[in-house]
Amino acid sequence: MRFPLRDVIPSRSRPVLTWVTATLAAPFVLWAAPTMLTAGLLGLTTVPLLVLGETVEDQFGRARCFVMLAATAGLGAWFGGSPMAVLAAITAGVSGAHIALFPTARILLSLGVALIEIPAFFIAGSWIMTLLIARVPLVGAAVALALAAATARVVRPRDHARWEHFDTVGRP
Repeated sequence: MRFPLRDVIPSRSRPVLTWVTATLAAPFVLWAAPTMLTAGLLGLTTVPLLVLGETVEDQFGRARCFVMLAATAGLGAWFGGSPMAVLAAITAGVSGAHIALFPTARILLSLGVALIEIPAFFIAGSWIMTLLIARVPLVGAAVALALAAATARVVRPRDHARWEHFDTVGRP
């Protein structure tokens, strides 16, 4: 069984906002559509949020991260309307910001008893493919991903240079 465990980028703080978002979203999504498919999608959607959200919240700070999460949730509600579309937009925003800040970051993945590192964009790509298969509306998620990625590149955190060496992993 494959399961992403964590980002390899060190964090300085606990991702309280990310945990609260995932914790509050889960009961709401299950209440809105209590099916086995929704429960599975909820698990597949909150995992990238928790894994990638830790680094994004650490880099943005809680206030800017809250604004980004609220904006992406609003986009999900505007374009998709369903609770699953809102959660998908939030996760897309976090994924977009993470990939924009750290394009070559790696994620620690558990393959049974073996641990391997894979590029972070594989987590986002497999999550998007899952949502496409499940026919979750992705317009809000796509807009949220683009908005968060652009925002992350424009409003770069002041101390980003401290982690610049993570952007050069695997480059000659």
